[in-house]
Amino acid sequence: MAKRRSKVGGKLIPHVYLYTKDHAWILVQNDGTVRVGVTEFPLRELGDIKNVELPQGGEEITRNVIIGAIEGERGVFDLVAPLSGTVVAVNSHLLTDPSSLGYMAFQEFLFDLAPSKWDEESKDLISAAEYETLI
Repeated sequence: MAKRRSKVGGKLIPHVYLYTKDHAWILVQNDGTVRVGVTEFPLRELGDIKNVELPQGGEEITRNVIIGAIEGERGVFDLVAPLSGTVVAVNSHLLTDPSSLGYMAFQEFLFDLAPSKWDEESKDLISAAEYETLI
């Protein structure tokens, strides 16, 4: 049976997601959109999460461009677009309760995206095993 998650530095890294070097997780959904979140690694450095700034629904985003931020008690983490495309949904719960992101990084998504350059840009996404070597 294949491993479903690994433990690195006390944190679990689920193997069902793809990852970026900028600490985003990507879950490919059945309808071709992708769910985007942030891993626990940068969140634990921030401490208690105070504010989350996300792109708006309908917004076109470009890979590797800063599209928002997560503010914690010890600093700010810039959200970098993991892929280009159109934001189709935003987790509005985080706008009213940003602290939940700090407790449930792999359950609380940031936004859903309809990728516009999946074939080209998805080649740069990495597996959980590759992500583990980064952190």
